[in-house]
Amino acid sequence: MLTVEQKAKIKAEHPNAKLVTVLGHEFAIQPASEVEWRRYQAYSRSGVDDKVSEAPKLLARACVVYPDLKELDAIFEKLPGMPSTLWAPCRKITGASEEAELSDL
Repeated sequence: MLTVEQKAKIKAEHPNAKLVTVLGHEFAIQPASEVEWRRYQAYSRSGVDDKVSEAPKLLARACVVYPDLKELDAIFEKLPGMPSTLWAPCRKITGASEEAELSDL
């Protein structure tokens, strides 16, 4: 579990970061950059099975700021479904939310 000091350091370095907890693993995520988002979109829409299946991992690797990429990849190796679980919060923090509100003008 992240300590108060670790959380403060992450927040100082990544002011838009949010905490996601999955199966006891804590991840700090931030929005993907526009370039990273476009790369993810290209993979997810490519129609090439290998690229489409890698798209959630690509987005997760772009958004996760804690743990570092080496530890993140080790988690993904141990739990290969984890990128798909992180996909929804990574999409949401980047602005691709299904929770848009519509109202009358």
